[in-house]
Amino acid sequence: MRGQISRTWSMETLAREVALSPSQLRRLFNSQVGVSPAAYLARLRAEKMAELLATTSMGVTQAARESGWRDATVAARNFKKRYGVSPREYAASFRVRDRCSNVDCRSCGPA
Repeated sequence: MRGQISRTWSMETLAREVALSPSQLRRLFNSQVGVSPAAYLARLRAEKMAELLATTSMGVTQAARESGWRDATVAARNFKKRYGVSPREYAASFRVRDRCSNVDCRSCGPA
């Protein structure tokens, strides 16, 4: 899943990829990883979105799409659940730091 994060994954597709039945895959995945395949994929996508928001100038919608989300609202909800802040707030925190590094500024204080 990590290597093809943008792919539309279903339990059947994933099970076929690893040559297991969907129920076997679900059971093994939960026992080994501790969460369902869907929850794991949501985590991977939120992490990818966080990376894009922190390292590029992409907007939330574009970062969500690049991370494999079809719906930016669903992406934002999952992102906030994972990181405790909205994607917009997360991105803004990195962009302020980038603008203000090595400079004394009124909004950030000394670098």
